[in-house]
This record gives sequence, C-alpha cells and structure tokens, in this order.
Amino acid sequence: MPVWTARSPCDAGAAVGLFAQLGGTPDAGGSWTDPLGNAHSGSFDPGTDAAGVYTYTLAALAPCLGDQSTVTVTVTSTPDAGTDGAITVCDAGAAVGLFAQLGGTPDAGGSWTDPLGNAHSGSFDPSTDAAGVYTYTLAALAPCLGDASTVTVTVTSTPDAGVDGAITVCDAGAAVGLFAQLGGTPDAGGSWTDPNGAAFGGLFDPGSDPAGAYTYSVTGTVCPAATSTVQVTVLAGPDAGVDNNLTLCSSGAITDLFLSLGGTPDAGGTWTDPNGVATTSSFDPTNDPAGTYTYTVSGNGQCPNDLASVTVAVQAAAFAGTAGSLSLCSNGVVTDLFAQLGGAAQPGGSWTDPNGASTTALFDPATGTPGTYTYLVSGLPPCPDASATVLVGVTEAPDAGQDAAVTLCSSDGPQSLTGLLGGSPDGGGTWTGPGGTTTGAAIDPAAAASGTYQYVVAAITPCTNDTAALTLSVQPAPDAGTNSALSACANAAPIDLAALLGPDADTGGTWNAPNGQAIGALIDPGTAASGTYTYTVSGTAPCPDATAEVQITIIPVPDPQVFVAMSDGCAPALVDLSTDHQGPGSFLWDLGNGTTSDSTVVVGALYDQPGTYDITLTIDAGNGCSATVVVQDAVAVFERPVAAFTMLPPVVSTLDPKVYFNNTSIGATAYSWDFGGLGGSTAADPVFDFPDALEGQYEVCLIAYAAPTCADTLCQPITVSPELVVNVPNAFTPDGDGINDGFRPVTVGVDPDQYVFRITDRWGQVLFSTNDPEAAWDGRYANGEEVQQGVYIWQLEAKGSTTTARVARTGHVTLVR
Repeated sequence: MPVWTARSPCDAGAAVGLFAQLGGTPDAGGSWTDPLGNAHSGSFDPGTDAAGVYTYTLAALAPCLGDQSTVTVTVTSTPDAGTDGAITVCDAGAAVGLFAQLGGTPDAGGSWTDPLGNAHSGSFDPSTDAAGVYTYTLAALAPCLGDASTVTVTVTSTPDAGVDGAITVCDAGAAVGLFAQLGGTPDAGGSWTDPNGAAFGGLFDPGSDPAGAYTYSVTGTVCPAATSTVQVTVLAGPDAGVDNNLTLCSSGAITDLFLSLGGTPDAGGTWTDPNGVATTSSFDPTNDPAGTYTYTVSGNGQCPNDLASVTVAVQAAAFAGTAGSLSLCSNGVVTDLFAQLGGAAQPGGSWTDPNGASTTALFDPATGTPGTYTYLVSGLPPCPDASATVLVGVTEAPDAGQDAAVTLCSSDGPQSLTGLLGGSPDGGGTWTGPGGTTTGAAIDPAAAASGTYQYVVAAITPCTNDTAALTLSVQPAPDAGTNSALSACANAAPIDLAALLGPDADTGGTWNAPNGQAIGALIDPGTAASGTYTYTVSGTAPCPDATAEVQITIIPVPDPQVFVAMSDGCAPALVDLSTDHQGPGSFLWDLGNGTTSDSTVVVGALYDQPGTYDITLTIDAGNGCSATVVVQDAVAVFERPVAAFTMLPPVVSTLDPKVYFNNTSIGATAYSWDFGGLGGSTAADPVFDFPDALEGQYEVCLIAYAAPTCADTLCQPITVSPELVVNVPNAFTPDGDGINDGFRPVTVGVDPDQYVFRITDRWGQVLFSTNDPEAAWDGRYANGEEVQQGVYIWQLEAKGSTTTARVARTGHVTLVR
C-alpha cells in the first residue's frame, strides 16, 4: 500500500484533487475517506476540509484483493496584513504608531516602508517624516502568498492668528478693520469675538461698538486653535447733535433751532445762517430767510470740530377771501361762486354745498341746493386751512315742460297732451290747438287733427312765463285679417294660408310657422307641421304690428316599416312579416307570390320556389289618409345545396399526417372547413397537416353555402395513428449540471408493457436495467458509486403500442465526465 504526502496547500487556496497526488499509476474508480473515516469526494478544499491522512481504496474481483493508498495533507495559514487605514496629524504633534491605524485584525511582525520605499520604523514623527502612503508587509510560507496593507498619512499645518495689536480711535470716527491691526502674518478666514464674548464681524464702529479687547481665532482641523487680540481705546469727542429738517408757517411764532437738533448736542456752540453769517438759534419765520443753519461745537485736540445743521423751510399761509351772497332764479344761468368772494382769495381751493357734500364753484340754479356754500383753501403743513362762505338764494321758475314731437296711432285710446310733453311740466297751464283756438288737455287720436299744440304756464315774479310746443301726427293702424282654422291630410294639395284671412286683410305681410320660422303663404301638408301659423302686417310707428292666426291640423299619413323574418333561405322557406305601425287602421299585404293578407302580421307565409319576391303593404289609418310601402326583393329563396367530400388517405400516421380533401358538394358557391378544431379553410379542396405528435380520431366538417342563409353540413371522422420511433444518443455527461446528465432512448409509440433497456460494461456485467421507457441511466453502479469515464454497451427491446412493429437494437454510448 503506497503512501504519498502532497504539497501543503494554502488555507485560502483553491480545491486540490487528491487522486493527482498519488504516486505510481493508480487505477481510477476507487473511493476516498477523510481522516475520520467518513466518505470523501477526493477533492480537498483548504477552506472547509481538515488536514490529515486521506485514504484511497480500490475494490477487486475475486480472487484478487483490494488495494489502498493515502495522501497526508497539511495546511499552511495565509498571513493577514489587515485593511488599509488613514490618519491626519498636526505638524507640531507627537509621534504616532502606524500599526494601530490599520483596519481588521492584522498579524504582528511585519515590516514598514515609507512613501519612497525606504525601510521605516512604523512610528510616524510629524516633525521629521514626510506625509504619504506607508506600506506594511507580511511574508508568507509557500504556497501561501504574502500580504500588504497601507496607511495614508496627511500632515496639516498649525494655524497662525498673528501677534496682538492695539488702536486708539475717536468716538465719532469712521469704522476700522481690526485684522490690519494684528502683527505677524495671521491666517485669513478666522473669527472675531468682542469684549463680551459675542461674535463680531471684524469692522469696529466707534459710534456703536464697545471699547476693549477683541479676540481673533483661527481654528485648526487637527492642530489646536490659535488666538490673538486687538486692544481698542475710544476717545470721546465734541457732539453737535444730529442734522434735522424744520418746516414753519409764515405766520408762525419764533422757534429755537437748538431744540430741533437730533441726538444730545453739547451746549455752547455757535450758529451761522444760510449765508455763513453768525447768528443766534432764534428763528423768526416772518423775517428770517429759509435755508440751512449750521451749529458748530469745537474739538478737543485729537477729535475734530463737530457740525450739525437744521434746514428750515418757510411755508406761506393759506387765504380763502371774505364772505359773499347771491340771489338767483331757478332757470337762470350757471354762476361762478368764486367771483362772489371778497378780498384776493387764493384759487385752487375746494367747495362744499349746504349739506357738506363736495361740489364745484359753478352753481346751476336749476339743479343746485340753496344755502351756504363753503370755500376751503388747504394750508400746507404746518400752516392751518383757511375758509370763507357764499350764501345762495334761489327763486323757483315756472316749467311748461319741453317741446316734443309725437306720432300716435289711430287705434290708440284717449291721450293727455300734457303727458306727451318732455320733462315734467307744471299743471294749471292753458292749451291752444293748431288753429290758435283754446282746447282741452285730453284728445282722441281717431278724431284729433295733426299740427302744433301750445302749452303756457304763467310765471311768479320775478320769473317770466314758460311755453312748450307739441307737434302731433296721427298714423293709420294696419289690418291683418281674421283668425281661422283648417284640417288636411299630410298628402293633400298645398294650402294657401292668405285665402283663410278674409277679404279685409292688408297684403304684403309676413308668415311664421309654429316654430317661429319665416315661411311663404303656400305650405305643403306633406312637410308642414300642425300648429298656429301667424300672419303679421308691420305697422308704421307708433302703430304696432297687426297679427292674425290660422290653426292648421295636419292628419298624418302612415309611414310603416316592413320587417321580414325567414326560417331558412332554402326552398321551401317560411316567412314572417310585420310592421312598426302602432295606430288604428286596416292592413292589406301583397306577398309577391300570388297571395294577399289583411292581417296585422303575416306568420308562416310559404315560398316553395327559388327566387326573389317584392312585399307591398297598404295601411288606411281610418281618418281618410292611407299609405303604401313597397320593399323590393324582400324575400330571397335558394335551392338547397348538398355537402359531400372524400379524404385521401382516410387513415394517416403521425409520421406523415398530411390529408388531401376532395370536395364533391352540389349547388354550393362557398365553403367552410373545420379540421377537428385544429384549423379551418375556405378553399374548395384544401390540404391539411394534422399535428405529428397528436394521434387520435378527429371530426372533419364541411359547410357548403348556396347563400349565407342557405347551407348544408357534412361531418366525417379521420384517424391519426401513432408510429413506433426509437432514437438513441451516443454520449452523455453525468456531471450534475442539469444538462445531458441521464442516458435513455427517445421513443414514440412504445408499449410500456413490452420494453427492456439495459447497460453493460465491456465484460458483460449489467450496470443498469429498466422496463420504464422514461427511466434514464445516471452513470453509476447499482450501489450509487460513479462508473469511470469510458465506452459502455446498451441493448433495447421494444414493441409499438398500436402496431405489430418490434425493435431489437444494440449500440455504444460514451460517458464523459
């Protein structure tokens, strides 16, 4: 029993075939056991299998003895350098151990190299070592490979906040940037805090920011932050206050300008007027000039003089004039109230009427309200408004109304002449007619004369009399005739509507149908609608149009639709006839075959001869109006065809399932074939291939058509028989990949009760045998052990399930692993 020790695999290596590690020329087909005696595949996986002695055993046929050999397996471990790491350090920081920066669980004992490939201790000193990638390497024992990992080191600089500084400023000075007050070379981008520790923008404003130490900080990412300060001292300077504007009225009192300054000005300063002349703070709006007055407070040596100003504007006072009065007649002319004011009133003011409503300066005595009108001139601030009044009195004038021209219709009722005038005339006046004679205020248009009528209303002093004229015209009224009514059948002669109005109707009017549509006087009962037809004669204004109505009743004529229902289109045929007419009346049917009927519907009319027939229906509705409808070729009757066909061959097999059909039908013009639900055709003599995998009996049907409603049907069976088919492959690969893993004959039409299939080796030993046509050999012995790759012999005996054919074959198959 030979023993062989394999090269030690690496624990992370690929699987190793133990058979290849045996010495000599071992036979294949043996079995393996692991160090614990368990069955093993013979493929050693360092990741899952245990190290130790693996035994290979070969069985033997008597009288030979079996044989064994072993492979001793040792496993070498793979080194672990961990996973890559990274670290950022400050250039002024302490040394850092790089091993601690690796990820995972790295093995100790490796070596380090710096970014240039030089050997390194593994302790990084920021003050001397260069930033970059440092590599940690572990060697390995064969066959394992060494391992390496890296630590990327980044070095950041220490922040620089500069050197402390100081500055002295005046409290009224301009803002100062504190960054420029720092010494050294401070880094930009830092942050400021004021003496109270609050965030600060870095721009110091002496007028609002507190004095004290302002701190500048530069933050480091890894290195500690750096700070520096600027000490700010603020000196108090003179305060002349804050500039202001002042507007005074020209009639106002003297004002102290010092009190108009903003802020908290120091006292004791000096004033100059708009011309630069020295003056006091007292301003008199009645005498002093408007403009800018300047107040100056002297400086203290370090801070300059401080100035503030008051800009004075003087507004002129408003003047509305003195009161006035006015007396007018209600029919007088429009008067300007502004002209009634005394003095030299300022223009551009506003007026209000006695009720306080806004109005204009123009007073119309015909529409205006008598009373006190107030004129207001608005004073521009700070001057007050000014006002004056005008008292207006109005005497009412007489009103005879407005001249008018009126046309009346002779059919109008009695009219009041005063009511025909324009406006709203006063009552109590007198009327004179066209001849100058006095007349009453009421007239009858049918008897009144056309012409000019005068109306006079006496005036009350101081107003004069008022007169209005009425020009009157009388227009004759139109005549549309008298109303009437008429009934007519829908198929009657045209109707002249004008002849129904009577002899007195005016001609030239217009007609409207019941739906309002304009029509002529002549209507056709066949298309006209029942209802009221209106005749209108247009009146000349002011006479209204005249209308007359003719009530027309159209008696409808039946309009039946005939329905034909046939039992079959082949002679003899039975036909049912009906109509959609629902009203009363009598029926007369002409069936076209020499017969008639007076029934409402015709049931089972016999047409025993082929041909086409017209149907005629006459309906009398019982009101004197009747209608006839003719349906051309309503009934079509055909000679019944005879369906017939033959099939060649009448019985076919699955190996050649093509069938030829010979159509022998009589009297048909179209055909429809159904091949057992597997397909169809409209050809006269079709050819059909039945599926070669579907044996059985199918019903073939032919429908022969003489017309779509006249046909004959014939159905015949056809048999598709299965054939015995045997195909045997010559190789297979039982490797467990699911593809070609089994070996068996491929058969069609085999009787499963008379089937034998076996596999033997070259010495005749039976390896596999079955009576199941679906069973396959998996390339193993009966005990489940895999047979060796090679050529094996197969034998097959079988009989067809529907035929007497038999098969007895022998062949070879190649097993490939």
